[in-house]
Amino acid sequence: MLHETPDNLLHVKSRNPVPIQNGKGITVKSLEGTVWVTLENDTRDIVLGPGETFTIDRQGLTLVAALGDATVSFCAPPASRMRFSRDRAGDAILPVAA
Repeated sequence: MLHETPDNLLHVKSRNPVPIQNGKGITVKSLEGTVWVTLENDTRDIVLGPGETFTIDRQGLTLVAALGDATVSFCAPPASRMRFSRDRAGDAILPVAA
């Protein structure tokens, strides 16, 4: 089960992708709007509608982009001690090992 809290929710604006570095195991969930997820060295196009999820399955750079504005949650794997931090501008979610 995914738990949305203020710490892992982000409002993503169109044309302002959110970078996640080395986020393998993080689940991305679109709560509102349509979200495009692209992974470094991966040819897949992952598009999420409201309520849909995708779990990042590789390390490297992942970009989460909104097709129009969107609200997205980011959840670490249940067995993980990972937590999230925001960059100074509040525009990026950074996984941090606990």
